[in-house]
Amino acid sequence: MAQERKHLTHGLTRRWIFNVLSIFFVVLTLIAVTIISLIGYNYLHTARLAVQSNNAMTEAFFLSRAGGAAAYGQTAQDFLASFGRTDRMEVWVIDENGRVVASSGGPPPSSVSMPDYVTAQSAIGGSLYYGHWAGTREPILAYTAMLPAPYPPGCAVRYIVSLEDVIHQIFVVAMVTVFFSLVFLALVTSSGLFFVRSILYPMENINKTAQRIAAGDYDARVDLGDLRVHRDELTQLCVTVNHMAEEINTSQRLKSDFVSTISHELRTPLTAIKGWGETLLQIGGSDAAMTRRGMEVIISESGRLTQLVEDLLDFSHIQSGRMIMRKTAIDVLAELDETLFSFRDRALREGIELIYAASDLPAPMQGDASRIRQVFVNILDNAFKYTPQDGKVHVTADVRSDVLTVQVADTGCGIAPEDLPRIREKFYKSASATRGSGIGLAIVDEILRQHDASLSFESELGLGTTVTLRFPLTPEKGL
Repeated sequence: MAQERKHLTHGLTRRWIFNVLSIFFVVLTLIAVTIISLIGYNYLHTARLAVQSNNAMTEAFFLSRAGGAAAYGQTAQDFLASFGRTDRMEVWVIDENGRVVASSGGPPPSSVSMPDYVTAQSAIGGSLYYGHWAGTREPILAYTAMLPAPYPPGCAVRYIVSLEDVIHQIFVVAMVTVFFSLVFLALVTSSGLFFVRSILYPMENINKTAQRIAAGDYDARVDLGDLRVHRDELTQLCVTVNHMAEEINTSQRLKSDFVSTISHELRTPLTAIKGWGETLLQIGGSDAAMTRRGMEVIISESGRLTQLVEDLLDFSHIQSGRMIMRKTAIDVLAELDETLFSFRDRALREGIELIYAASDLPAPMQGDASRIRQVFVNILDNAFKYTPQDGKVHVTADVRSDVLTVQVADTGCGIAPEDLPRIREKFYKSASATRGSGIGLAIVDEILRQHDASLSFESELGLGTTVTLRFPLTPEKGL
């Protein structure tokens, strides 16, 4: 697993290098090539202008000597003597036969290639040539300009400039550009890797924590460390993961408590049923009173088991989204009356005063009558469970503005403030809870939600709890 995490970390780094640095490399290469090309072009353009700028002066000089007594060779020597740039370029004067009759740099080679001279004879405005000196391979720029009439065709002046210094300068510029490009790329790489690792290391920590949670260690938490300083999206992710772990831990604890509670809720009636079954088997029919008492206990505990199974089935339907309401036109107050009637015997048996005050107005709505009764049974059952003997359960129902408000107030032990926001959560049971599965209010909440009704609680520890139900009513049709 550690090798796999290392592979994933290196994989992300390689992906970053390939995706980001490759783009930076291409962009820097294009910039460097562009800079070098522009500077090289500028140097070569300057050299070209330097040789071409002599053309007008050369024509003027030779035209001023045309038709004179001096021979062409002497005129060429006089031109070289008057030319003031021989320190920067070499000048050849060529006759109509293509021979060099005068040179500012000493005797020219006996056999030299002059492509620019050949091209210039058929071109207008002269011809350029980039090449090398014969023998030395020194880079040069040559420019040949033909002399105008009355000089015979083939007479020309050739200017030759060495490009060795220009190429050296271009090379220096290229090296400096490449150096700074590499320095910039190195800075981008180092800062990028630092940034990537600042993300990868917390992500690896999150991954390890998630794996521990997946393995069942619900106490695992992401160590925020320096992330508390940044307070960015990564910090928020770590906080969210820790919150998720806390919620999972709480949920698992509640599930464990739920399993324990259900086991106890099943064991208690089963023990009573088994005990009374064995007792009745032993006494046979000899004691009618005892037999009756045993049968009553068996029936009562069987009812508890049936209710528990029904709650579990309802909860299963809620979890899977398959809880169906069979809605018809009903009177909510009629369902409340029937439910309260069934609790009168229990109130007398447990010594609890049940008080009921309701509006005379009907409370029509579209709803599932059995589910609405289930809501009332659950709320009243909770009120009776937590109300001691000689206590009171006060039920009121009031119809106003097409809303039925039902309040069930008891004088029981109440609910602690820290428990109040969570009592509707599945599996949740407060510290003062007595017997029960812990899913009753979750079922009630879902039933009310599907009827567009609401449920709220007010409680004071040691004084009692008031549960408020609000039902939206519909016009009286079909009642």
